[in-house]
Amino acid sequence: MRHFSGEFHGLRLLMLDELDAIAGGEGEDTDEVADPDEEIVVTGRRITMTPINLNLPPIIIDLPPDYDPDPGQLGITGDPCPVVRSELNEALSNLEAGSPTGALIIAAARESYVNINLMQIGVNYADDFYDDWTKTIYWDPFSALSGVNSDGVTYFAESPTMLLMHELVHWANPQLGHEGVWRLTNEIAREMNANTGTSHGTNRDNGGGSNYIVTDTDSTNWPGLGVARPGC
Repeated sequence: MRHFSGEFHGLRLLMLDELDAIAGGEGEDTDEVADPDEEIVVTGRRITMTPINLNLPPIIIDLPPDYDPDPGQLGITGDPCPVVRSELNEALSNLEAGSPTGALIIAAARESYVNINLMQIGVNYADDFYDDWTKTIYWDPFSALSGVNSDGVTYFAESPTMLLMHELVHWANPQLGHEGVWRLTNEIAREMNANTGTSHGTNRDNGGGSNYIVTDTDSTNWPGLGVARPGC
């Protein structure tokens, strides 16, 4: 099974049985779904993640300090549309259920009162982004992204859900830099694919790309003729 060790403070660590229960399973922790090549160690505000089945060095995530010991919650601002807010809840729930690393980062973001501003790309801003000054993530739940990597190969489209995770990673450890953020987001996508059967792209290494509208936060499908942003 995945191994979690070390001491942790200010984080709520979800174990496999809890993640299975969230995903609709029986809540039983069994070795049948084990991946012995992955290990996540939590020590204080540091998460050390060994990549899945890859001969690469561990990824170190040094979470920002939690200045308030009381339990917090994400701040939600921007578009008040119930459909939009429902997509945010769906994205967070799926990330927490599918990725142990993503669940840790989201738990820490909740405790730190990180704000998510729901907006429309092309109307409010040109892209999703994280503002470190205000601790605010600007995110469009109906905008996916596709582009070309540094080697000229097109990276598989990132769903709005994974783009939200990308910005949460920016918050979690600004010291990672862009390459580190892409690498960690790719690893979280691998966790999602392994645990929930999704097909999120795992090869992005470039910041450029083109946004396009999808009708669900987990979707990466190129839009057909007449595809429009869902209304309230």
